[in-house]
Amino acid sequence: MIPLRVISLARHTKRRARFLERNAHLASSFFDAIDGDALTDAEITSSGLFTPDVKETYGPHAYGAAMSHWRLWKEAAACSGPVTRAAIPSLRGVYFYGDFCT
Repeated sequence: MIPLRVISLARHTKRRARFLERNAHLASSFFDAIDGDALTDAEITSSGLFTPDVKETYGPHAYGAAMSHWRLWKEAAACSGPVTRAAIPSLRGVYFYGDFCT
């Protein structure tokens, strides 16, 4: 079975438990999302992912989501094999399938 990585905030323990309960048939692991509420302006700026003009456009959750996806894409790119990104509304989230150096 192709491994599944689930982007999820570490502090959402109940949501993670619910996911595991409902999807026990999947070979999955959690990828700790970056918590946008905990990011500083310096961390956002030093990431190099955002131009100064978007500062007033996006909120902390958008920064956290973007940085989480970027980090997971970097991990996926470092491994061999195919990777598929899928947003599955019925599972309420974004999931990455593929060879994650496992």
